[in-house]
Amino acid sequence: MDRAVLGWLSYGHELWLLAALSLVCALIALLVVAEILPRVALGAAIALNLVFWVVGQNLGGMLSGSGTDLGTAPPLMLFALVLWPRPLGLEAPADRAATRTTGDYVAQAVASGKV
Repeated sequence: MDRAVLGWLSYGHELWLLAALSLVCALIALLVVAEILPRVALGAAIALNLVFWVVGQNLGGMLSGSGTDLGTAPPLMLFALVLWPRPLGLEAPADRAATRTTGDYVAQAVASGKV
């Protein structure tokens, strides 16, 4: 985080700011792992990473002309989107017949003598 931004945000109490942010991140992680309000927790994680990326990482320095990568926030936001739960109507089917794999088709072909 830029020294000027950190000073402006914390008024000289950087340790307290970092401790509070650490607790917020730990709470978000706990909510996601425990599957308690996962959409809210993942939305908060994305929003917090966006704030970290804009304020703390200056968009990875890509607008400065000397930035070499975008930083860690974009991949972390992508991971949060990957963990996003499916809508209730789109759960995976419960019976095995509806979710046949390639191995099932091969076994059926072998059993019927086609292979």
